Amino acid sequence: MGHFTIANAGVGFSVMGAKIDKAKCIGCGICVEVCPNEAIETVDGAATLVREEDCEDCGVCSEFCEQEAITVDEINDEGSKLTETLREEQPEKLVKINEE
Repeated sequence: MGHFTIANAGVGFSVMGAKIDKAKCIGCGICVEVCPNEAIETVDGAATLVREEDCEDCGVCSEFCEQEAITVDEINDEGSKLTETLREEQPEKLVKINEE
């Protein structure tokens, strides 16, 4: 069960959640590490929203993506608080996974 909103008085709909631009994604995996719902995985070298129904529009993945490859249309208040907490209490989540 995904997040849906009816747009244009029932003429269409839009799916909410993280949108990932695979052309910008470098596959660093930071979004995978910080997603509180494990909705994102790295697939074929790029971030992929594999469980859309688990994406709660918190925006944490978007905030931590240094490549600006992830956008979330409307970040909820809980997500803003979670982003702040991660930055303060878990800076190790920001370490690039692919660094060698």
